[in-house]
Amino acid sequence: MTPFDPPSASSPASGSGAGPGGAPVLAIDIGGTKLAAAIVSAEGAVLRRGQVPTPVSTDGMRVAGALTGLIAEVSEGVAPAAVGVASAGPIDPVRGTVSPVNITAWRDFPLMEHVRAAVPGVPAALVGDAVAAAVGEHWRGAGADATALLGIVVSTGIGGGLVLDGRPYPGPTGNAGHFGHITVDPTGPVCACGGRGCVETLSSGPSLVRWARAQGWRAADFAAAEHAAGQSTGHATEHDAKQTAGHADEQTAATGRTAPGTTSTSSRAASGNASTSSRAAAGTAAGSPGGAGAHRQPTDETSDVYGRIGSRTTTEHVTAAVGHTASGDAVTATVAASVTASVTASVAVSSAAGGTGERGGPAGPPDAGVLAADARAGDPLALAAFERGAAALATGIVAVATICDLDQVVVGGGVSKSGEILFEPLLRHVRERAHLGYVRRLTISPAALGTDAGLVGAARVALDLLVPAGRP
Repeated sequence: MTPFDPPSASSPASGSGAGPGGAPVLAIDIGGTKLAAAIVSAEGAVLRRGQVPTPVSTDGMRVAGALTGLIAEVSEGVAPAAVGVASAGPIDPVRGTVSPVNITAWRDFPLMEHVRAAVPGVPAALVGDAVAAAVGEHWRGAGADATALLGIVVSTGIGGGLVLDGRPYPGPTGNAGHFGHITVDPTGPVCACGGRGCVETLSSGPSLVRWARAQGWRAADFAAAEHAAGQSTGHATEHDAKQTAGHADEQTAATGRTAPGTTSTSSRAASGNASTSSRAAAGTAAGSPGGAGAHRQPTDETSDVYGRIGSRTTTEHVTAAVGHTASGDAVTATVAASVTASVTASVAVSSAAGGTGERGGPAGPPDAGVLAADARAGDPLALAAFERGAAALATGIVAVATICDLDQVVVGGGVSKSGEILFEPLLRHVRERAHLGYVRRLTISPAALGTDAGLVGAARVALDLLVPAGRP
């Protein structure tokens, strides 16, 4: 179990620290990678939190035991006024059961019975985990000004939640906004839900890695070769989007092929890219056949529509409105300052974390954190994986925006920590697919609450049990 953390910098400032009736609430967030719980104030401040890995087991009671143990430790010495439970779905809020796609031990599992036994005598509510994340971001995060919001969690799986007319919209069964299981490629991979070509099969962290490895990607080889080449030429290695594009050119020169999502040196030169000699040296070391950093370009047989769409990766696409400026329509990214400024720090944190489901632990296989680091170092296969995944996400986003007349999409989850590596192609693909004027006004933002979003949203749901007439 992780130690209890103080309120994070992203947590809202606390007031009295007490919910209605003088007590805070207990928030629980259940996912395929981790189980988290927190004591949260009425103002949305996380006062105490803890988490444990979700047990990999076919025994549902083992998973339940891990959860009830976590609840006991987090709530020790506290009498919460209510409990909000956010769980991966599908869920059944009426019966209190859950059947998470990514927790196979739980099928029609009576989750709320166990929660009520652990915290007796107080009201409790069940909500989808991605719905909770959307509620959290709308209440205290990046979506506070939105009227119609889609929150997306891109992690081990992919979830979604809707806030419409300023209120959470769970739908009649509590499962509205199940974004990860929208079909975007009818001939695509088979999904755990039974469908084919779902967003989750193309854009989740494991799916990105699976596709890259099928193409011949080997974790860290490219980054290591680039670093060695940078040292040998006396240049510091640049791990940013501009360096990323430079290495794709070296691969193009060597193979005669251009990796998806790359652009020419001449077009980048106008954007002020630097370290040409360092890129050339690294490209020679990493791209030579049989070398430590040798990689295949995506083949015609294994690339699909999501690997071929788009051709530009310059930073200005992230920082500017990208709609038809003549008419005033714009699909706008608000990721510019936050992503560009924090991308290096985010990768450093991800690299140090280990075992999170987005980055392999010391003995674990490579995952999306490793893939993002290689993409930032310029590996064309890692870049192509994010290009493909972003295109699938964009297809689903535009479909939901068209149906629901969205103002904003907030993207969180572990994969979103990849920063510009994910958000730049995502914005570009949304722009390419959004043609209706009301869709082109959409904004896309990185989540502000990080991993606390689901907990803060679950707390909001718990507080609404105590103040049903309206929100403070």
